[in-house]
Amino acid sequence: MIQTRFDDSKDLFKLIGAGAKVGIIACSDCAAAFKTSDTKRVNQICDRLSGRNEILFRLSVSSPCDGRVFARLANTAPRFGEAECYIVLACEAGLRTVSAYIAEAKAASGADFKIVSPVITISYAMIAPDNQPYNACIFCGECRFEGRVGPCPVANCPAHKKEGPCQDRTDDFCAHGTERRKCSWL
Repeated sequence: MIQTRFDDSKDLFKLIGAGAKVGIIACSDCAAAFKTSDTKRVNQICDRLSGRNEILFRLSVSSPCDGRVFARLANTAPRFGEAECYIVLACEAGLRTVSAYIAEAKAASGADFKIVSPVITISYAMIAPDNQPYNACIFCGECRFEGRVGPCPVANCPAHKKEGPCQDRTDDFCAHGTERRKCSWL
């Protein structure tokens, strides 16, 4: 899964003009699992914009990063083409796929539009049975852990060490960061 986080520092009122017609596109897979684009988050955004902006549609898309899936669903969304601003709640891959589709769709009409994404893509992650997310990979390009079971120790090490545990660790615990956690290498 692609791990994302909602960026609370982005002020939607500053990014979206008052009175702009808005459409919300939310990933129902990875981003929803990390509560970046779940129903509660979409409702919060709608509540925040209520009375200021007209919400034309809410589109929940399984894998908006797949252009084929997104195009098929976008064609079913009423008033999709009327939006002046699209809020995209998805990872960077989903954002870019959706943006390309919208740009192509709007090119014929020449209509102005804006795309806003208050989402930060963090990493490729796995969710364990205990609902804890673990960094699965940081795409360092030097993977030596083929066949290893569980999360990548490099991805889960705050220092991203590639040669094993730090020598200055205390017992089996990480020497970096503020929270006490077991060394990812052990």
